Amino acid sequence: MKRVVITGIGFISGLGTNGETLGQTLRDGQSAIGCQVFELPSGKRSLLSGAIHDFSVTAYLKSRKAYLDRTSELTLAATALTLADAGLDSEHDVGDIGWLFGTMYGNMATSVLYYGDIMDKGPQSAKPVLFPHLYANSAASLTAIEFNLGGMHAVYAGGWTAGAEAVLQAADWIGTGRAHTLLAGGADALHPLTVRGLHAEKRLSPLAGSAGGEQGVYSFDRRANGIVLGEGAAILALESASHAVARGATIRAELAGGARGSVGSAHDAATIMRRALERSESSVRELSWVCAHGAGDPCLDDWEGDALEVMARERETPLTIWTPAPLLGETLAAGTGLRMALALGIMQDRRLPALPGNLTCNPNLNRIDFSSQARRVEEGPILINTFCPGGNLVAMVIKPRKSTDGGGHHATGSAESVNSDGYSGC
Repeated sequence: MKRVVITGIGFISGLGTNGETLGQTLRDGQSAIGCQVFELPSGKRSLLSGAIHDFSVTAYLKSRKAYLDRTSELTLAATALTLADAGLDSEHDVGDIGWLFGTMYGNMATSVLYYGDIMDKGPQSAKPVLFPHLYANSAASLTAIEFNLGGMHAVYAGGWTAGAEAVLQAADWIGTGRAHTLLAGGADALHPLTVRGLHAEKRLSPLAGSAGGEQGVYSFDRRANGIVLGEGAAILALESASHAVARGATIRAELAGGARGSVGSAHDAATIMRRALERSESSVRELSWVCAHGAGDPCLDDWEGDALEVMARERETPLTIWTPAPLLGETLAAGTGLRMALALGIMQDRRLPALPGNLTCNPNLNRIDFSSQARRVEEGPILINTFCPGGNLVAMVIKPRKSTDGGGHHATGSAESVNSDGYSGC
């Protein structure tokens, strides 16, 4: 098995992009969550959301487009940033690169527009220009065409873990030698129909949009009462360590292992997390901290929190956890990539940003260190979780780059020395 390393990342979020001063935004304690008016069956209502404002895809495109869905726009922009960040932005570099993409809702805006015309005016009124933009794979296909990604492609549709599945599968394919470089990640865009569906399921926080700026995301808090929906896109550039070394790439971290499985209890969740740690040749005691999902969904937060509490009992010190959900909201298939992007930044700064609101960790979590305050963390492996209400969990472990390239900014040395131990995936 080959080592798998992260050599680039690109993301579009309510807090900005990796082309902007995200670090300063986090240090200033800013949040993307604010009020937005949505049309619900009961009428218009102000809800909290993690919407992206003042975004234009034009600067990220190589060619002019007649039409693009919002999800496609976010995906194209994030991919352009990834390729530039990884130094893979030439035609020569990307021709054999593959591409794995995840989305929960796909191009929802275009689907609603297209089928709305059919239902309101009849099939003859459907706009042909919209038809290729209807599907879950539309954003991935347009991205492959735009950036000449000629390698293997796969699309994972459905569930909050769709983006995580794409990343885990990409790491597995690289680890087993099926590819040397793959882009992987996910995207989902806010849409009124998505909001209506989640509101009908009573999955959204009922406090959303309330007066006085009341906190809407109570991660790992007894007051947890539902998610605040966000949007975004985040794409990783993954490579075999030997390929990254050969081209002199900057190695951000090693994606050392991962695991997936079905979750019906905290015990199930702990089993999957332990499997990810074992496959990364890490232990609970070695963990620097956990980048938790912590979406504010009471059931999922209980499973995740209780699982981490059980695991933390193996440590001499409390297990530190942090989640970006109070900053970004629930970003669905984009969530894994966004958590990884923020984890990579925190890995470099060794500082967990403050979170908005006055979060109080559930008192049942005695061995968990979680609060709204900014904190210092030590260098070491980071566990990254992605849950789905459908009953899935994907857990992955990233390690500091010094374990892969000796701590230098650029990959150096022989491929054999870097590649002595391999990625162990699903």
